[in-house]
Amino acid sequence: MKPTSPVPETLVAASAAQAGAFSRQQVLASGATQTLLDRQLRSGNWIRLGQGVYTDSPPVTFEMLCWAGVLRGGDGAAVGGLAAGHLLGICQAPVRITIWGDRYRTSGPWDFRRGPRPCVDELPRLRTDDAILDACSEVPAGEVLGLLTTALRRRITHPWRLRECALTMANLRHRALVLQLLPELEAGVESTLESHFLHRVQRAHLLPEGVRQVSVSAGTRSDVLDEVHRVLYELDGRIGHEGDAKWRDAERDNRHAVLGLTTLRFGWHDVVLRPCQVARMIGQVLAGRGWPGVAGSGLPRRCGPRCTVAS
Repeated sequence: MKPTSPVPETLVAASAAQAGAFSRQQVLASGATQTLLDRQLRSGNWIRLGQGVYTDSPPVTFEMLCWAGVLRGGDGAAVGGLAAGHLLGICQAPVRITIWGDRYRTSGPWDFRRGPRPCVDELPRLRTDDAILDACSEVPAGEVLGLLTTALRRRITHPWRLRECALTMANLRHRALVLQLLPELEAGVESTLESHFLHRVQRAHLLPEGVRQVSVSAGTRSDVLDEVHRVLYELDGRIGHEGDAKWRDAERDNRHAVLGLTTLRFGWHDVVLRPCQVARMIGQVLAGRGWPGVAGSGLPRRCGPRCTVAS
């Protein structure tokens, strides 16, 4: 019986460095033969991940598939889109993996996009700011704020860097939206609910905006503080404000009341469905604390013909 050729150590090392993925070119460059490749596949020792890419280390992982896509993409290929965003920790792993390089086709779990992009890291991916914006381009408009917020919370970028990148990045989907959101994020708006509150309640009715994401007592952070009128605004999404969290919120409100701060809490239903009523309530509280209203009227501005702030 003809002895089986051993797998070259250089190929074993390449596989280990690439999350278990390797290419046919790497197999042949290591000194192994096509016969060895075919034998390993028939025996089940190696598994085909896609055309010309394999693994010797099942189970198949997301990182392995990213490596396989880069190997298929050729020199200069890099992971982009939501896949790059997942590698950065700002989103869940997507079903399909975007690979930027010199090819354009859809195959297996990969979407290959033509166009060289500067890349970083051992597993080549787009540079951080490019990757964040490329991820934003792959989601609906309503999900862009969440991705930007997560990236900024993780402190892997800054609004000014994203702004510069957005202005120079070719064919960027949602560019106008990104440029609109970045100043808000820089000012401390960290959620879609906060964005609705800023635009549909405060700015639409010319209410004092205050400062965002501030701590007024030890171990707490409040969404908005109007320090002039001593009012706190807390914007409560459903998650994080139920059960024990509800009682923690009440204890914090009581502690802030001792400091002379009035806390107003609003949820999705209030801010999104009843912004004018919310503005009217805020106006009443502020008027009792010395706010003169718009043009001395004692009231917020009407945002439109159907606005109910004065009713």
